[in-house]
Amino acid sequence: MPMVIDFGVAKATTNQRLTDKTVFTAFEMLIGTPAYMSPEQATLSSVDVDTRTDIYSLGVLLYELLTSSTPFETEELLKAGLDEIRRVIREQEPLRPSTRLSKMPGADLTTIAQQRQSEPPRLIHTIQGDLDWIVMKALEKDRTRRYETANSLAADLTRYLNDEPVVARPPSSVYRLQKAIRRNKLAVGAATAVVAALVAGMAISTWKTVQARKAQRETEAARNHERRLLIEAQAAEKKAREKALAARRTAYSSDMNAVEQALKEYNLGRARMLLTRQKPQSSELDLRTGSGAISGGRPVRMIMIPSRSTSLVCSPVVPQRGWADAGAGTQRQHGGDRSDFAPRGFEAGERLAASFCAPR
Repeated sequence: MPMVIDFGVAKATTNQRLTDKTVFTAFEMLIGTPAYMSPEQATLSSVDVDTRTDIYSLGVLLYELLTSSTPFETEELLKAGLDEIRRVIREQEPLRPSTRLSKMPGADLTTIAQQRQSEPPRLIHTIQGDLDWIVMKALEKDRTRRYETANSLAADLTRYLNDEPVVARPPSSVYRLQKAIRRNKLAVGAATAVVAALVAGMAISTWKTVQARKAQRETEAARNHERRLLIEAQAAEKKAREKALAARRTAYSSDMNAVEQALKEYNLGRARMLLTRQKPQSSELDLRTGSGAISGGRPVRMIMIPSRSTSLVCSPVVPQRGWADAGAGTQRQHGGDRSDFAPRGFEAGERLAASFCAPR
């Protein structure tokens, strides 16, 4: 059944009379309520006046439902002259519904929100966005940019209620994504929770891996440091031992020279003291035999100690034969003379050799 929406200005759109009582609106007559009048009606011409004019009026009604006021206040329009009314309707853009609410006095806004069982901030937030776009599309000055039919307007309102993208708003990717999220809150929430758990798990795993590698690097660095300190300590200890050994060899050589001089002077007491001082301790290298007797690659020269049977030759550098040797050849080689020693002197020399000279 056909339905006629009458906003107070119903008229035939053709020259054919609908009934005998049909009355045509006079040409260039401003008939209707200015607050609900479309821009093409305000031109006082029948050109471009069609069913989309009713879409404009429906947009005014929707605006009034949301804000309790029309896009242009009726009282202000009535105070203006005819030409000013026509100019405002044709040229001036109305405020968005959410903007109109935000500029209202606090008491009026509170009353409007209570009438709609809401709170002022929540009401503004609800209207802001899709409802603004739907209303402003219905109130377009250019009729070609409005909804084609009342069914199109109703369909867009239905899409808004179902959290679907509305035709009135530019279909950006972000906008479509927002609508999809609103339509599937549970699924999106579950997926978000899963993704968040995965991200958190990966973050924790990565952090632990980084910490483990850091600890491993620190442990390895500590081991390398300890190894380096040990090597340095061993090198320092070796250097100290070599230095001490060199000092002992120098002192040993000096004392052996002094022993030889003391024997030439028949001072066996001093010789004994010098030889005793050079006897190695249990933990020291024996300089009388083996590698300890080498000083700079050269042997320390022999010393001669007279005895009863022959002259005893003590040398710290003859590891195979030891410190004691006998024979006239050795006596002649070193110029020793047994007749120079009294018997007690020979006994002392033998005891001296036995106490210090290394065995053969």
